[in-house]
This record gives sequence, structure tokens and C-alpha cells, in this order.
Amino acid sequence: MEKVYEYGTKFNDILTEDEIEKWEGENVILNGATGSGKTHWVLNTLNKYVNRRFKKILFLCNRTALYRDILIQKDECGLYNMDIMLYQTLESKITKKEFLQRYDYIVCDEFHYVLTDAMFNIYTDLTYDWIVNKNNSIKIFMSGTGRAIFNKLKNDNIVKEEFEYIIPYNYSYADVKLFSEKNKVYNIINNIINNTDDKIIYFSNSMDFAIEIYNQFKEYSVFRCSESTSNEEAKKINDVDCIRTYNRKLITFNNRLLITTKALDNGINIVDKNVKHIICDVFDLESAQQCLGRKRILDKDDKCTFYIRNYGKKALGNFKGGINKDYNPVKLFIEDIGEFNETYNKNRKFHSNFIYFDGDKRRYNKLAYWKMLVELIDIEQEEKQGYANVFLSRLGDTFSNIENLDNIEQYNIKSELELYLRGNLYKKYYKEDKKELIDKIGLKDSRNRIQKSINTLNPYLQENFNLYIFSDEDKRRKLDDGSVNINRKKIFWELREGKIY
Repeated sequence: MEKVYEYGTKFNDILTEDEIEKWEGENVILNGATGSGKTHWVLNTLNKYVNRRFKKILFLCNRTALYRDILIQKDECGLYNMDIMLYQTLESKITKKEFLQRYDYIVCDEFHYVLTDAMFNIYTDLTYDWIVNKNNSIKIFMSGTGRAIFNKLKNDNIVKEEFEYIIPYNYSYADVKLFSEKNKVYNIINNIINNTDDKIIYFSNSMDFAIEIYNQFKEYSVFRCSESTSNEEAKKINDVDCIRTYNRKLITFNNRLLITTKALDNGINIVDKNVKHIICDVFDLESAQQCLGRKRILDKDDKCTFYIRNYGKKALGNFKGGINKDYNPVKLFIEDIGEFNETYNKNRKFHSNFIYFDGDKRRYNKLAYWKMLVELIDIEQEEKQGYANVFLSRLGDTFSNIENLDNIEQYNIKSELELYLRGNLYKKYYKEDKKELIDKIGLKDSRNRIQKSINTLNPYLQENFNLYIFSDEDKRRKLDDGSVNINRKKIFWELREGKIY
């Protein structure tokens, strides 16, 4: 069985030199929360252990910002027995068949990269194969969100369960607020900016929508995405240097709102008590969890609110359909090559990024296939249990509070309507006034048509407010003040309390 430790445990405390001694001939998983000290342990305990034995470490990482940070720490600590390399550099060397020396330890930081990027970087499987086939090296696979790739490593017998060390996330510093509609992001940001002095990070699943949000809140915002983006508008507004390190307790951006994408999902940490809100509509569960972990907590007074989009069934179906377009041809290629040839070879427009020629033999990208399979399984679970329920179960049960903004909004709307209705009990609505009441109630059918009939409005008013509309002819000749009733013999509506008999 894997070893699971208490919240807040540091790897430096549990992975002693005595524990490292047990790894001879084995590979290891460090499944640790953000801030659990995975990198710190490598640069200190592991490095000292390896240095005394004249051995060598290859440290692999996935983002340029993380690579630069590790290089600085390497120089500061004088770690001359450790080489640092980007996974992308390794992929390039493999494809060019360049010489790669032997390392005693290969540390694979943020190893979820090989899976999360497999759909758009078609060479991550080369990295995976090269690493796992280095039988004369001890591999240390590290991530805080590597559930899917760690399962593959264990399924493929690359790592035994007893060599997985788990330090879970503790989100007790955070509240969660769920929202279902994409456009709700506007309201959330607007409310925070107008009513607080707090800072916000927004992680967007869509580049186009991120740009829309930036244009709406330009005076408060900085925009940060990948330097390699192909979006021309994003290139113009991209501020790759917007996050600055002032000291170890202040790494932040200067404006109120940072709008970004998964490009910030790891390698860049925000340390700033004024950042109190993280809005995330990134769909992929592991990437979304990485986004939530970008703010590092300084102490018990450092709090945050996570706003997580709760994708509905229609959106889940759209994501599922997009994945199946790539998944189904690969699945058929694996299961029935004859049927695959019959189905796809006649279609000259057919192309798959995940089926390729290796010499004169066709192969499929096993890592991309695993990624698609994992995502489809996740979506099926989300369709049954709800996206937010699945996501929150992955994050654990340490949150301080969870609210659904959609329910709160409905409650607020109902409260405003109820105040209006009860404030107008026994008021007579004549023909020219009825529209005001109808519009205030705002009841619509499935085709978005406003409902105007008493027979339709009364069941709604009865169920929600214990009220009903009474309709009659006004037979009064004079009003209470003695004046002539100009509405005599006109039909009116009147709001009344109680049950309809």
C-alpha cells in the first residue's frame, strides 16, 4: 500500500537518507500537495545523499519559469552534480537521436505534464518511453496533481504501490463558490472590484473569453498567457513579465486582476495576501487543481475564495463529442485494424495527430490515447454525479465552506420579487397596469415566452409565495375618499394571500 501522511507534512521530514536507501532498483512517486517541499527535498536531502556517493541527477521540468527558478537555486546551492533540462529539450534530443548520458537519478518534476500536454504536444510519449525504459536509473516522479499519470505508472508496473508517498492537499484556508454560466465571471469580478480592495486571478478555459474579460476590465487588469500563443490579439496584450518577485514573501502582479490561462498552471507561484479570489473555469480536472494551487499561503490569516465553474450536461456533452472525434479512430485502430482501414483509408481528408508512421509501420500515441480515455471516464462520472461534485471529491473535504452562487442568486431574485408582491397586496391592477405585474413576476415557459395568464401565474405564486391573483369586475361607484371611481365596470387583478379555494 502507498504511504499517506498528515496534511502539512514536508517531504524533507519523511524522506530521510535511510528511506532513500530502500529505493535501490525501485522507482518512486512523490504525490504531494503544493507547498509540501518536493523540490526543496531534491535540492537538499537527495542532493547531499547523491553528492557523497559521486552520483548524478537529471532534474526534468515542464515550464520555462520553473526551469529558470531551479537554475537559480542550483547556482545558489552549488549543485554541480545535477543537470536541469526541460522535457521539451529532452524530446528534441530524442527525436534528433542526440547522445544522452546516464544518470543515477532522474527526477521528473510536474510529471503530469506528459499526460496533460499529450493532446497538443504529440511528442510527450517519447519522453515517457525514454524515462520509464532507463532501467539503470532510479526515477522519482513528482506532482501534486498527477492522479492519472501515477495510475498509469502503477498499472504499467513502473512503480510499486508501496513506493508512492502521498501528502494530501489542505484547503482549509479557502471557501468555494460554484457558478454554472460562463458570463457569471463578469459579475463576480465586477462585484469584487467595486466592493473590495482585493486582488483576483482568473484562469480561463478559453483564450477568446479571457481576452473579452480583459477588454471589459482593462484599467484593472494584466494579461498573461503562453509566449508561444498563435492568437494575434493575445500576443499584443500578453505581459510575460507581469509577475515579479520582490522577496520570498511577495511574488505578485501590480494590478487588481490577473487574467491568464493554463500557461500559469505551474512553475509560477503567487505569494500575496491581497490575492483573495481565484476564479477558474478550466475544464480539465488536474489542470484546474493546478490553477487553484498557484497562490501560496503564508500563514493562518492568509485566506482565499475559489470560484469554480460547474459545467452542465450540455457543456459536458460538447467536451465529450470533441474528445470522441480523436478517440474513436485510435480505438478502432487498436481493436480492429481491418475495420479501421475500411472506415478511414478511403477518406483522403482523414488525419489523426495520434496515429503516425514509424518507418513503414503505423503506430498510435499510447499516452494521448490514455489521456483521452481518462478524460472520457471523468466526463461519464461528471454526467452521472455532476461536474462540481466530482471535482470537489478530488480536492478533498478540507474546505471551510461551499456555496452555490446560482442558488443564492435565485434566492435573492425570489426575495426581491416577494418584497414587491407583498408590498402590493390588494392593489388593483387594471388592463394598463397588468404588464407591470407580469414583468415583475417574469415567469417564462420552455421557449422563453413570458407567461401572462392567471391560470399559469397562480400555481407559481401559490407554490413559491402562498399568494394568488384574484380577478373581478370593479363595481364600486365611488372610492373610499368619496371621489368617482373612473375604473367602474373594468376588470382588475388583485394580489391576495392564502390558498385558492
